[in-house]
Amino acid sequence: MKVANVLGMGAVIALTSFGALAATQGTSPVEPQYGQRNVLPVDGTWIILDEFMNVGDFFSGPWTYTSALPVQLDVTDLFVVTDVFEVYLNGGFVGATPVLPDYDALGVDPFGATFTSDPDVAWLSDLFSKGTFILPAGTHDVDFRNIQIPTGFQDGTIAFRASRIPSPGAAALFGFAGLMAARRRR
Repeated sequence: MKVANVLGMGAVIALTSFGALAATQGTSPVEPQYGQRNVLPVDGTWIILDEFMNVGDFFSGPWTYTSALPVQLDVTDLFVVTDVFEVYLNGGFVGATPVLPDYDALGVDPFGATFTSDPDVAWLSDLFSKGTFILPAGTHDVDFRNIQIPTGFQDGTIAFRASRIPSPGAAALFGFAGLMAARRRR
């Protein structure tokens, strides 16, 4: 699992006077540059942001990607179930993750069994708000806005990853190569 944990609630380092927190996990951490463009890798690496904010605030960004192929952007809530996000491409609204029951409605402890710091676990859980967005090839800026934060919390937490989508011709070529390899084994 590739993870770039940018901002976390664990071991923390103050990054700015705005109260952002940072911790790194994994082998290739990405530290956001506040007020500047941040590079969004298109290799499936999870980026985790945990920032002090109010409902309606944007996370640090923008996050810029460059790809000759379309990009699949996966976005998920993380840590405490409840956050809901909007995704923007070059300043235009792309979509939002769904509103789901929060920890109060579920009747669970926010730091109990539903809590996770692993984006792969959150991605597979039906309790966390998440979505997949298909973005165009080229160089583009992506921003994230938190439109729902858990009651009693002053931070928003998001995990996102971008991956290139192979062209249909490439997928067909790989499939054909696989068939030929299987045929040669007979």
